[in-house]
Amino acid sequence: MPRTKATIISYSLLAVTIVLAIYFIFKIQHSNEQLMQAEEKIRTMENPNFFHQPLALEAIDSLLHTGQYAEAISAYQKQAEQVENAQFSRALQIRIKLARELMDKDKKIADGKDTSSATIATIPQQDVTPEEIRQFDSLSFALDKAYMRIKYLESQLEENADYAYLTFKTSKGIQAHYVGQVKNDMARGQGVALLSTGSRYEGEWKNNLRHGQGTFYWPDGQYYKGHYKDDRRHGLGTYHWTNGEKFIGHWEDDQRNGEGTFYGEEGEIVAKGTWKDDELIQVDEQ
Repeated sequence: MPRTKATIISYSLLAVTIVLAIYFIFKIQHSNEQLMQAEEKIRTMENPNFFHQPLALEAIDSLLHTGQYAEAISAYQKQAEQVENAQFSRALQIRIKLARELMDKDKKIADGKDTSSATIATIPQQDVTPEEIRQFDSLSFALDKAYMRIKYLESQLEENADYAYLTFKTSKGIQAHYVGQVKNDMARGQGVALLSTGSRYEGEWKNNLRHGQGTFYWPDGQYYKGHYKDDRRHGLGTYHWTNGEKFIGHWEDDQRNGEGTFYGEEGEIVAKGTWKDDELIQVDEQ
């Protein structure tokens, strides 16, 4: 029996390893396809007739999505030398700064000096090397950060608002990458933050804390839209589950407290009444 059990465990580990190998090979192939698309955009950019500024930015920005930071910096600098528009030049300088920060971040991850991205190391890896795992991990996180930053920067450029990029620890000790309004080197006003856990918050900030109206998205698709106070859900807000259920009501200290209504998947009222510390303590007659 012990030998049979050991054999089963060995085959199980082998099966998991094969699945992981196929998964990472697929992801690397997808990254290669992105790289080919980026190279095609570079060739288009080098065409003398390619002069439309928004298209040029879009082509260069795509390099960030494939981790080609050095190439992106070079392309941004070439564009900066050719433009006279002050707003467009400012956008290029900001992108150059972000590309350098992303490049430094990935270098730290590759050197094993950054632990913000989790890596898979709980089972033996026979066909997938640690370097490939780190490459995929860092690329996925960098892509999310780059996409979030670029989209928000573009919207803020259109509104001509004051904003900056920051990294800081949340009140729960989670690393946050933030783009938005800043005061005294802290997030204050409107901004977007991508957390190292994969979650995202868009809304109002005060001294690096979620404060005011905002929306928080979890990686599994659940999200909360409502009011925050000192980094916690506080006031009127709505929590959405992925299956269509939702709760609309009052919150205090990150829990349901006060009047609220819980709706089912089809929008029907399941429970309505008074809540305390996330529990329904008094049901209202319907």
